[in-house]
Amino acid sequence: MKFTIQTNYTARRMVTMARVLRKTVRKKHSRRSHLFGWIILLCAGAVSVRHLIKGDAMDTSQLLVWIAFVLLLVTLLWEDQINGYLAYKRMMAGTETNTTDFLPEQYVTTTAVGTTTWHYDKILLIAETKDAFVFVFDKRYAQIYDKQTLQGGDVEEFRKFLSRATQKDILKVS
Repeated sequence: MKFTIQTNYTARRMVTMARVLRKTVRKKHSRRSHLFGWIILLCAGAVSVRHLIKGDAMDTSQLLVWIAFVLLLVTLLWEDQINGYLAYKRMMAGTETNTTDFLPEQYVTTTAVGTTTWHYDKILLIAETKDAFVFVFDKRYAQIYDKQTLQGGDVEEFRKFLSRATQKDILKVS
């Protein structure tokens, strides 16, 4: 049995991969970072509001605190979008579009740059979103495959194929 998927790595897909990494292999670290970030944000906000209530004039240090406040807030709220966009910008030219053939023993990805053979045993976990399957290899590396372009069977058959080939359950990630 052979399945084929063509995937275009867009900024949106990279955001999906960043979200999957954050919700799976980075989950513990992400929680700690978010907790620390929100505590710092609340402290900075409280200090700044206190100065405003007292009627203190806005000085350079207060301006820097507000700038840091806004930057931290943006980072906490749009972490996945920022990480996905940065990953998209760092992609090697010619790898934006790939065609992958999933075979029983391995899968082969072809891009404008070349062809790479991958082995299922190297996959740490497989996540499934509404639109794609994401193969996670470690805390920093993942691959995404578009469900819409699946050929060789339907999504349910491909899901069963992946579970057998990797001997792993597929995690649903929203």
